[in-house]
Amino acid sequence: PLFGLPELPRLDLPATPFRHLHWYRREDAEIFFGRGKDIRDLYQRVASPDGAPIVLFYGQSGVGKSSLLAAGLLPRLEQGYRALYARRDQALGLSATLDQALGDASDRWLDLEQAAGRPLVVVVDQVEEVFTRPWSGAEDELPAFLDNVTRIFADPARRRAVA
Repeated sequence: PLFGLPELPRLDLPATPFRHLHWYRREDAEIFFGRGKDIRDLYQRVASPDGAPIVLFYGQSGVGKSSLLAAGLLPRLEQGYRALYARRDQALGLSATLDQALGDASDRWLDLEQAAGRPLVVVVDQVEEVFTRPWSGAEDELPAFLDNVTRIFADPARRRAVA
């Protein structure tokens, strides 16, 4: 366990812990290791009551950002938050990926928090692909995503997002 972070629920361990060039997913949380300080720092930034509503998490390609979000941060957030995870789908574009993950949550954010009894946190992965692998369907992918995020966070009562 990582000191100061919620415990992970017990999962069945895979036959081999190595994902090679694949990213670690939520179900790989028990075998994801070596990033404890990064997980704790990111968790504390997201969980801080004084923190910014949007936490930007970035780094060079291939350093394990997706693994840290999916197998490190997300399972720990699930202990105290209702966490929604969206990984950019290049065929849809970033804004549509976010809409798909949120469903009607963007209009019912506070209702969902009350129903769950926990704050809602949205984790959007692969945002940098807007620049590195642009969606061929539209040149306005980034402006559309930013408009969507602005609309969602227009209400100051809304909580947290990690991108």
